Amino acid sequence: MNDAALLRLLQLADSALPMGAAAHSFGLETLASEGALQPEGIEEFLRDYLEEAGALDSVFVRRAWRSENPSALSEEWSARKPARESREANLKLGRRFAALVNRWSDAPVIEDHLHYCVAFGAAGAVLGVPDTMMGEKVGAVVVLKPGHSATGPEIVEYLKGRIADFKVPQFVVITEQMLPRNPNGKVIKKRIREGVNWGSPLW
Repeated sequence: MNDAALLRLLQLADSALPMGAAAHSFGLETLASEGALQPEGIEEFLRDYLEEAGALDSVFVRRAWRSENPSALSEEWSARKPARESREANLKLGRRFAALVNRWSDAPVIEDHLHYCVAFGAAGAVLGVPDTMMGEKVGAVVVLKPGHSATGPEIVEYLKGRIADFKVPQFVVITEQMLPRNPNGKVIKKRIREGVNWGSPLW
């Protein structure tokens, strides 16, 4: 397993190939036509959308790469996406991507009814992309309520068995500072990542 496997995977996902990624607005045109999105807010909207959608999709890419049931993953991803346009567009991209991978591999190596992020992760497993290249580790920045105390290991132990293993943070930072937020109240994750010293993994 080496860099070539990842390069092959990224080449298949390149927009220059006939997947039709640019043909889908993922609901953007609906927001614009209903007046919910103005030109001056497009940059902030796209930044927040990519950050939020990317976090969700990366989890499913990694789970698919770890060989979890791809059909079940695709159904779960769909349930987490309330917007019909997003679900349909992502499913179409997944089908086209699977068709490219299967044609390139000269065999049906991944299913052809998966959402794109699941198909991408499954293809990564088939092509042999190593762990160091598939996604980031999970970290958590915790702001405790006044009068409460906890340590990083205590938080990890509390979460284990209560949530899926892939969601349990390997890094925990406890702070007394409020998390940075944008004018809409959303946490600015990029600023948190840039300003945190994660230290050593807890497990």
